[in-house]
Amino acid sequence: MPHPATGSKDHPSPTGPAVSRAIAERARTGRRAVVRAAAPEPVTGAGVPAAAAVLGAVHRAGAPFRDELVTATGLSHATVNRQVVALVGAGLVRERPDLVRPGTVGRPRVPVEVDTDRFGVLGLHVGLHRTTLAVGDLRGTVLSATDVPTPRDEEPAQALAGLAARLRRFAAHRPGRTVLGVGLVVGGQLSGERDRLGHPRLGWDPAPLAEIVDRVGLPGVVVVPQIEAMAGAEALLSPHVDEGTTLHVYAREAVGAVLTVDGRVHAPSGGPGTISHLPVGGTSRATAAAPAAWRPPPGTPRSPVPPTPRGWSARP
Repeated sequence: MPHPATGSKDHPSPTGPAVSRAIAERARTGRRAVVRAAAPEPVTGAGVPAAAAVLGAVHRAGAPFRDELVTATGLSHATVNRQVVALVGAGLVRERPDLVRPGTVGRPRVPVEVDTDRFGVLGLHVGLHRTTLAVGDLRGTVLSATDVPTPRDEEPAQALAGLAARLRRFAAHRPGRTVLGVGLVVGGQLSGERDRLGHPRLGWDPAPLAEIVDRVGLPGVVVVPQIEAMAGAEALLSPHVDEGTTLHVYAREAVGAVLTVDGRVHAPSGGPGTISHLPVGGTSRATAAAPAAWRPPPGTPRSPVPPTPRGWSARP
């Protein structure tokens, strides 16, 4: 079962670009930033707040110097300095004078890094049979996680409200951190606007997801389809793979595919795609990921079948 806040490509992380924007917005304004269901966005480029661009660059680089942040973000030295001061003051970034080389001549260059002690994020992955609850730091490292049964035969609003309550109780076991954002990873089918969710296998007719998310009372929620969350985690945890195109394919409880282009998850305007039926021949017709047995046509030679991988990605 993929975890929504984890450190591998199979485990989607809630500390992606949209959450970075929400966290940076809180640092800039001092107010809670609420992110409605939305497609993943880059953390650099036109239209991205400077604080989010700097925070994202610090996250990717580890412990960069300010001049390296200027190069990474394309912002001016003065803008980068202002944003670093704001992020340090908000407790999102900290300076690391202990990393300065001894004997440096002149004013030392002090690197900065994401502060992993003060704040945290929550992850909620609604799977077909199990739902994962997770608590992570601002680098996406899982601090604790657990699985609970996914509510079945319930309306989406009732099911998500119950899961949100369980997530709050689970997070209360790790006090001392202020929660800044929640990554909600879902299966099923999201609308192009990311505001409605249908999940036939859970019996969920298309429901107003954005309204439900607003009502459950969790801070800074970002809603992402499972395969896109996994691809986002891959980009987040492989910061130097930012050029070219990668196809990510996942086949376990669900089957899906998504592209990342130059380090950005490609989210089609019509909503995430689906693979509902695979024409493999034989005598059975099974919906992808449905519990069913496929039998080859009579007389087909038997051959060893390798184990099905949990997920894989390939770069053309």
